[in-house]
Amino acid sequence: MTLSIAPYEIYRTHMLEFKMRLQRAESISQSKSPMTGLVALDVEFCFLQIRRMVELITFSAALSEEARYKKLREIQKTERKRDHGDHTKAWEAAEILKRLSKMGVHALPIPIKAIARTGPGTWHLDRSNIAVTHGRLIEIYKKCGGFLHAKNPLGKDFAKLVSAERAKYDGAREEIRKCLQFLRELMRHHAVVSLEWSDELDPREAASPQKVWLVGFGSEAQQHVNLTVGEAQ
Repeated sequence: MTLSIAPYEIYRTHMLEFKMRLQRAESISQSKSPMTGLVALDVEFCFLQIRRMVELITFSAALSEEARYKKLREIQKTERKRDHGDHTKAWEAAEILKRLSKMGVHALPIPIKAIARTGPGTWHLDRSNIAVTHGRLIEIYKKCGGFLHAKNPLGKDFAKLVSAERAKYDGAREEIRKCLQFLRELMRHHAVVSLEWSDELDPREAASPQKVWLVGFGSEAQQHVNLTVGEAQ
């Protein structure tokens, strides 16, 4: 017998993995000496973790609105003959993010600055001013790819290729710092909002909020993530 795991529990698991990857990448990026023995390997390790974190955000966003996303992919299949339309077979985060953008900005984590109790069992969420878009996450994802593959020297001026790579790595630490800071501020306290949905609706059209998951990473020392399930009002 297969046990069904609630989507919010899968989401919580993804966020715990995100938290742990973030902590390890921050530790290495802040080290005064290379923790792998080579600065370049430290850089590549951090970009690998950043890329994996963007993938976790992406798949988690699709999970939180799976029915809506499934319908979107079915519609896109009818619009493009070569599109297989299977929402379970996508793997490339940049492509998934482009598709999720068709469902609106709600299909991303909403960074939270403060939560205020407004009555018994009700809270008001004060959104952070952090700007998060599908395009920003795609930009980060693609930037990481530039550090994860060996360069093809065929048909290139090798001296210029090496010089360009050195320049890229020289500026990498600051880029890593910015990316990690952005991801921490985005995800440490955030909300996931699901919209009202029935299968006859168009997933690209606006709808009223229905459910919300409130996520907090909690203590840095604990391998735990807090998640509260509620209804949006």
